[in-house]
Amino acid sequence: MPLICGNRVVGVIDSEHPEPAAFGPAELEVLITIAALTSAKLELLAEADRSRQRYHDLADAHAQLSLETTNRKALETELFNARKQESVGRLTGRFAHEFNNLLTVISGNLEFLEEEITDGPALETLNAAQSAAERGAKLILSMLAFSQRTRLEPKSVDLNHVVRALFPAAQHPEFGAMDLRLAPHISPIEADLDNLDAVIANLVGNARDASPGGDVIRITTEEITHSLTDRRALVTALSPGRYVRLSVQDNVTGIAPAALQQIFDPFFTTKTVGTGTGLGLSMVLGFMQQSGGTVEVISEPRKGATFSLYFPAKD
Repeated sequence: MPLICGNRVVGVIDSEHPEPAAFGPAELEVLITIAALTSAKLELLAEADRSRQRYHDLADAHAQLSLETTNRKALETELFNARKQESVGRLTGRFAHEFNNLLTVISGNLEFLEEEITDGPALETLNAAQSAAERGAKLILSMLAFSQRTRLEPKSVDLNHVVRALFPAAQHPEFGAMDLRLAPHISPIEADLDNLDAVIANLVGNARDASPGGDVIRITTEEITHSLTDRRALVTALSPGRYVRLSVQDNVTGIAPAALQQIFDPFFTTKTVGTGTGLGLSMVLGFMQQSGGTVEVISEPRKGATFSLYFPAKD
């Protein structure tokens, strides 16, 4: 069988007794060139694979760096907020203490005048002054709650029982504008009952203010297990363990992202002038931290807001 290279017959191979073909210089040069080109091609492919791998490594490193940068910024923001809350809490506590001293003098003098004034226009003025003093006393209590200086008397309570007692008319799951969805079996919690009532009523009142059209306000209770894989806000505020969560949800206006960063600051309010002191949510946060838990808010504009209270569950 003839062996052909290009248009030339360079040899004949006997199919029965094959022998190595003899290649001339030109044929060897062609074969060497082909081998060199093949080797160069393989080297180029290998270099392309190495470049592709380096690209993926750089992309992974960039993604990791971006994640670490984002986490660092988030941690810095949380640290700043924690320090701000601590500083504002100390200032609020001192202010409440001084304000309480002044209010004690004012209330004492009003009581003295009450014994002297029994009728007439002066009595109306006295009553107005006493009402203002009472509002001032409630304001002091709110400030002390935020600064975690309120004297609590915690005891074991059933959160479902507390909710049903606060809203007796909403026993049916879809009663009016209240939707109670209480877990059938939850662990008891340790909390000061009077302050607990005030905190829940405050959240429901805020939800009603955000739902002037009478939209449904949902209150849910459930027992959860918190771990380090939960949302960052919970990881930094709570130790892992079992908690009883109470949530108050509306589905109307929501809270703007800028306001979410300030809603727990004392005297910050989105309500009109004269309709709120801006201490309600500050009191809620202070009470929850003093009770060993925390409060979380999740909201989007025009999608409503959900405030969740986390209480450590008792065995």
